[in-house]
Amino acid sequence: MKSLFKTAFQSMYKLQGVAPRSVRIEAVEDLVVINFKNTFEEGLDPDCATLLNIFLQLVVPYGLRYSFHYATVPESNKIEHISIIIEQREYAKLDNVFKES
Repeated sequence: MKSLFKTAFQSMYKLQGVAPRSVRIEAVEDLVVINFKNTFEEGLDPDCATLLNIFLQLVVPYGLRYSFHYATVPESNKIEHISIIIEQREYAKLDNVFKES
């Protein structure tokens, strides 16, 4: 799944020095799922915070709907990864915004 949003997102996080292995963008049925891997034992590592900031800068101005989810390790305070879920039609709207600009 190659899109202008994905290209812009990847360019922005590479400029910030975030390792590409930390991010996975995939289509699952009618959803687009963006996963960020967290490496800290407690709290959120700087790469995850940077990725969330970049995502919010790219998406919030256009009023698109999305949801955040996170997975924790049982019996621990560790956040294993954060997922952002966007419906395919919302993702298409976002991609159209990048095509027009």
